Amino acid sequence: MKRAPGMLQAICIIAISMGALGFFSAVGGIAGPMVGESFQNMTMQMVPTNSPQARKQFQKQVQQQKQLQHDINAVMKKWATVTYALAAVQLVLVGCLIVGGVKAFRLQPSGHRLLVMAFLIAIAFELMQLIPTINMQMETAEITEQFMADAMKSSSAGKPMPPSFSRMMKFFMKIGTFLGFAISMGWVLMKLGFYGYGTHFLRKPRTRGLFEPATEIDWDDDAPDAGEQTVPEDDPDDAPEDEPTD
Repeated sequence: MKRAPGMLQAICIIAISMGALGFFSAVGGIAGPMVGESFQNMTMQMVPTNSPQARKQFQKQVQQQKQLQHDINAVMKKWATVTYALAAVQLVLVGCLIVGGVKAFRLQPSGHRLLVMAFLIAIAFELMQLIPTINMQMETAEITEQFMADAMKSSSAGKPMPPSFSRMMKFFMKIGTFLGFAISMGWVLMKLGFYGYGTHFLRKPRTRGLFEPATEIDWDDDAPDAGEQTVPEDDPDDAPEDEPTD
């Protein structure tokens, strides 16, 4: 029984892992717009009762949080159709990656075709979702920055924060937004690199040869081996008769 080489095994295992991660990502993309607002309302039921001033300050913070969540939900609903369509494509891709990875690991010919197709779909999918993902991140970052600016206008005691502290917070917010964007783009580039290399590796003639079924030889016990000379047996009827002796 043939065994997949180490590089092919690694590609198959990573493909299966990417499929599993993609499944959770697709489920999150579908469930996010549905449960986001309900979860936010549930977390805002606890109101402090230690003093009227604390309750007033808390109610103000709750209103700011509600406005933040409302604006974020508006962005998610704006892109909901695109998000659901991408999630549906991603679920199909997840199945191709997992099934193709398992079959290719076992050197099944159908696994080779399925995994190559999955990698090509994955490349198109990652490029296709870049535009909505970038736009959603930029819109969400603007909403978050506005929320933080409103929150920094007053401290927990109801007094304005020092200008130096506000500037420092805005600086760190921009750094955090940039780092989040850079990490997201880096992850996309890593996936594109893996899918591209995986497609190239699977299309190599040597790799394709691993998935070709072994040639079956029909051994005939009565057939002579190659190179073996057969000696005809003497026929008793053809034997020369003995000459009579005088």
